[in-house]
Amino acid sequence: MEYADDERERQANRFAANALIPAGHQGELRRLTQYGLVEAFAARLGIAPGIVVGRLQREGIIKYNQFNGLKQKLEWAEDER
Repeated sequence: MEYADDERERQANRFAANALIPAGHQGELRRLTQYGLVEAFAARLGIAPGIVVGRLQREGIIKYNQFNGLKQKLEWAEDER
């Protein structure tokens, strides 16, 4: 199953987009063209810079290969039940 085709995934994306980066800041996103600007914006909102990068990538403001150094990779532990 493609996640983009999953309604639950679309709902989660909409929720996260508005909850983490409020609509009032939408206009600022297009100006975030440098690492430092992304980091400062994230700090003002109290969120991780990687969240901002993901939003910029998802909205096509930057390419998916840009600013990935600001993202944190997480590794999930295997469930040992």
